[in-house]
Amino acid sequence: MSPARSASASAGRANGGGRAAMTALVVIAVAVGMLLLVRSRPDIEPFDPRSSGSQGTNGAVLLLREFGASVDITSRAPMPNAEERVFVIADRLNDDQRRDLLEFVDAGGIAVVADPASSLHEGGSVGADTVSGGVLPDIFGGGNQLPADAEANVSTGDCTIGSLSTLRGIFTPDGLLFPVDGEQDHCFGAASNSFVIVRQYGKGAVVGFGDNNVVTNAYLRYADNSGLVTALLAPNDGARVRIMLGTEGKPSVADVGQGEETLVDLVRPGVWMALSQLALAFVVFSFARGVRPGRAVREPLPIPIAGNELVLATGNLMQRAHHHQRAGWLVRGEFYRQLVAHYRTPPDISIDRLSALVAARSGVDPAELRSVLDAEIGGDGLGASDALLQLAARIDWLRRRTISDSANPFVAAPISNNPTHQPMISDPHQMTKPE
Repeated sequence: MSPARSASASAGRANGGGRAAMTALVVIAVAVGMLLLVRSRPDIEPFDPRSSGSQGTNGAVLLLREFGASVDITSRAPMPNAEERVFVIADRLNDDQRRDLLEFVDAGGIAVVADPASSLHEGGSVGADTVSGGVLPDIFGGGNQLPADAEANVSTGDCTIGSLSTLRGIFTPDGLLFPVDGEQDHCFGAASNSFVIVRQYGKGAVVGFGDNNVVTNAYLRYADNSGLVTALLAPNDGARVRIMLGTEGKPSVADVGQGEETLVDLVRPGVWMALSQLALAFVVFSFARGVRPGRAVREPLPIPIAGNELVLATGNLMQRAHHHQRAGWLVRGEFYRQLVAHYRTPPDISIDRLSALVAARSGVDPAELRSVLDAEIGGDGLGASDALLQLAARIDWLRRRTISDSANPFVAAPISNNPTHQPMISDPHQMTKPE
């Protein structure tokens, strides 16, 4: 490899490594920026018992299990007469789920419904009073938690539910006090309006809350909100609690193909973000690889010479094998083909006609040209080698006279017109001596 090409290759490798490193840094920076700026997470439904967010209710699940209850999260209601208590945090039940749950309650089961807008407890909002807790002060600011009765914005009041009568109060950020109907059991409020009401249904009961925010992770720690959950759902060790999730609004098999959403709408935002990052990385990589490291370097071509290593090696082999006559044929035949190609004559033209044509156009002696093309190498040893060298020198002299340098790729530079000059091998002893 030439010094210019070597330097160019080294510079190309260095620039290529720098471009690869810069491309990697740009792709990483863009990916981190997109993750920080346009990161999108799937929306979590409020009151999800599997969510640890502020609007989730995973804290209530952990609390019940801490009190020895086994908690199942499912969308099916228990079988009638099952020894379980059902907890409905957000009433998203469809008609079939609601019917199955009421059958369970009618057989003697207990269902606790925290959703104030649910029709299961029939509390409703007609005639209900509202209560707003606003924003509580930082109860841990001084290092100690406030007493439950100090945090509560709804006191126990007139409570007819025995399991709740020992509690001190609850805190609701924005709840309802349901109107109490006659002898209906109630708690937290007054005899006319209470936060917790009980609806008798068949042999069982449905307990309703005026706000399901009291069981979320954000408000479960205030006042006696946690005691409200454990007192109703885990009154003793080993209780079985079923948190029932609703499927209302979710598509069924019959709804397939009926909606207005396309396949593009169903792809999660994270997938689109990943595809965008891949497309951007491809553009950056293509741009980095498409930039040339510098100006194009012109590689100098080697000067054409009358022979090369292959020719010399072939001559040495012929000399060792004493093929001087065959070597003479090859040299004369090559000169003949060059004359035919240069003067555009038929490839089977005779030596006499070719010599006359070349002599007429170049001014050389036709007899000299004919004698070279008809020359024979005879004998053996150094005499044959000297004859072969003399023939090559004569052909070289005639080639310069008959074929121009621009059309002859075998002539490197003009040399003396002396027909005895020996340009190919100046010393016949440079070739390997025959054994």
